This record gives sequence, structure tokens and C-alpha cells, in this order.
Amino acid sequence: MDEVETETQGVDETKMRSDLLWRITSSSPPPTRFLLLSSFFLLLHLISSTASDTPTAYDELLEYDFPVGLLPKGVTGYDLNKKTGEFKAYMKETCSFKIQGYDIKYKSND
Repeated sequence: MDEVETETQGVDETKMRSDLLWRITSSSPPPTRFLLLSSFFLLLHLISSTASDTPTAYDELLEYDFPVGLLPKGVTGYDLNKKTGEFKAYMKETCSFKIQGYDIKYKSND
């Protein structure tokens, strides 16, 4: 009889463990936590997508197969007329340098 009770007791313990494991793994987070996390990730996605929607002046140069080195670092904005190809870059400080015998000077817009 003791052997039968031990087998039954072992089965009951196994069933209890599996029930407990199922409850732990299938429990969902509270709705408020889920809502907060979802809102946070949605906000991050919106911020990153709007920031990357507007190309930089350097992106525009690459789009037209120009090297980004044509513009100095620190360009804060630009205007591009896609019909005429006129391109204006804006920066806070004047920048000048010499390359292959050419004197290049970028004036600030302030």
C-alpha cells in the first residue's frame, strides 16, 4: 500500500508543479504596465522616425553622388530647389580652407 500512495503522491506533486509553472509563465503584466510600455515604445518610434524623415545636407549631397566632404562639419540646415538644382547650406561660423590649390571659404549666415 505504501508503494501505491507514494506513486499517487508523486503524480500529485508533478501536477502541482506543472500547474504552478503554467501560472507563472502565462501570467500577463498588469494592464497599466502594458499600456505604459506600449506608449513609451510608440513615442520612441515616432521620435526616431520623424528625426530621420528629413535628410541632412550631407544626405542630399550623397543622393546626387557628391562627396559629403564638399561641406564642412557643422552645417545646421539647407535649402534645395529640386527643379533648378540650387543648393544653399547654412552654418553658424565662417569656415575657410585650401584644397588642391583652391581657396574655399564658407561664410556663416549670421
